[in-house]
Amino acid sequence: MRLMFGLVLIAGLGLAGFAAYMAKNHIGAYQNALAAERKNSAKIVPTVGVYVATRQLAYGEQLAKDDTRLVRWPANAIPEGAFTHDKPLFQEGEAPRFVLRAMEKDEALMAVKVSAPGADAGLTSRLQRGQRAFAIKVDVQVAR
Repeated sequence: MRLMFGLVLIAGLGLAGFAAYMAKNHIGAYQNALAAERKNSAKIVPTVGVYVATRQLAYGEQLAKDDTRLVRWPANAIPEGAFTHDKPLFQEGEAPRFVLRAMEKDEALMAVKVSAPGADAGLTSRLQRGQRAFAIKVDVQVAR
């Protein structure tokens, strides 16, 4: 009886070892195929890092690093004036930027939509040298 128990135990351990070996080979082959596919798919469309808004941004808001993130964008479809990883949005020691046009979440940040570092986002930032802006009072009496 003990001999039979010993043989069954040895056969079970052998089958378990064979199953573990086959599973290891199968998982390894799958991981190699997955890595090769990822490598091949990366070559299909070249991409560039572009800064996008992480939330809706309103006119006049101060732009913070938390309001932006870097995403991969097709290199042949980058909007003109977009901030990329080569042309960063924030520099060390630079004054803050302000939003000049309302932007939606995940919209690319472009130079025409944000102010220059330290520039104001108000009406005075839109006036050229030598121009002035003033308010005109308009109410029901004046509109007649």
